[in-house]
Amino acid sequence: MSSGLSSDVADRLSVIVDSSSPMLRYEGEWVDFTPTSDMMDSSKVIEPPFSDILRQAPPNKVVSLSHKFTGSRIQVQGTLINPHNATNWKATCTVDGRDMELDIAFDSRYNLYPFCEGRYLSTSNPHVLNFTIEVLDDQTGIWFDRLAISPANPNDLDFPLVVIPHTDPMIEYTGPENWTDFLTGQLTNVPNSKAIVNFNGTALRWYTLYESEFSADRSQTRGTLIIDDSTNNPISFVIPEVKPNVDVQMGELLFRTPELTPGLHRAEVVYEVIGRPLGLHHLVIENAAATSSSSSTTTANGDLTVASSAPASKMTKNSKIGLGVGVGLGVVVILALLLFVFRKRRRQTQTSEQQSARPFSPPFFSSPPNSPLRPVSAATTISSKGTPVSQLPFPRQSLQLRTIQYPEENPPPYQVAQPVK
Repeated sequence: MSSGLSSDVADRLSVIVDSSSPMLRYEGEWVDFTPTSDMMDSSKVIEPPFSDILRQAPPNKVVSLSHKFTGSRIQVQGTLINPHNATNWKATCTVDGRDMELDIAFDSRYNLYPFCEGRYLSTSNPHVLNFTIEVLDDQTGIWFDRLAISPANPNDLDFPLVVIPHTDPMIEYTGPENWTDFLTGQLTNVPNSKAIVNFNGTALRWYTLYESEFSADRSQTRGTLIIDDSTNNPISFVIPEVKPNVDVQMGELLFRTPELTPGLHRAEVVYEVIGRPLGLHHLVIENAAATSSSSSTTTANGDLTVASSAPASKMTKNSKIGLGVGVGLGVVVILALLLFVFRKRRRQTQTSEQQSARPFSPPFFSSPPNSPLRPVSAATTISSKGTPVSQLPFPRQSLQLRTIQYPEENPPPYQVAQPVK
């Protein structure tokens, strides 16, 4: 199973909040957990976990997490190992106190499993997600990995981790005939095929994929990374061999660039030798809103050398005279426009005062009071504490996403959580 924000919403970008983010608030005895070799084994799971450290929900204890965000959609993702033919865990998931969709599964083993999701959220106000869970035995394993969020403004990249899908126009595939869009990602097995990414941030991660239907070649090969046109200092990377019993593999981290100075950068990725195809599932940009006035280059060992900014050009005498004349004319034009607008506004005001007052008309389309499309009022008090254990329901056994109606929750104001043990 491959999760993530589903393709039915035209999200160009999504934001990732991993388990170690300081923007998350945990309550209860969550346990720090390093992903095991089984969790990373591509013959058992399609995608590995995203976070370096997962948060495990211990058996027979109630734990919760909360996160304040602004966006149109949010999904809670993690690792689920449930060997039973029944659901041996229960959970609640709310955004601003409203129940969200829960995905309840059994007899399953997944990474990046979508435990719950909130959609069609107002982008004009912040929201608070509350996710509370209880594992009922010591054979069922549940680990929180990350949140995936559709940002309110697709052009606002002011986040530590931003996902760039393989179809994003930010990525230029040179020699398009050498690349194949395989729905799950872009693939090439033609040497010297290139992908160029111009990005703003401090590092770039490349997550790869493999599809046996595209190529049966599973052998190890290599590629080259060139940063900021530093052709004299290319960085080689290995494209590892794929196990014989693996037909589909995606979301595996292929490489991460060296740490870069904040600002604009260019990454050029070249497929060097025939072997396993080079695939791109998605990219992740770190600190995408970072800016810098200086350019940067990368040496062969990954160290950065910051070049000084270009000196400002001096204006000639003729340029100064032209600028002065232009500014003077501009001021005259602006004053004339202001006078015209003032007189027109005055006439409109006088006309409107002569008309009788009319009632304010509601919009043509109004959402019902309980609709998820209805914006949340900015004056609403948002609670961000987990659901009390007495209110935790037992959801039905179902593999289908659905909305489960829980008792109305109104917990006390949020308490600062203790550090994760």
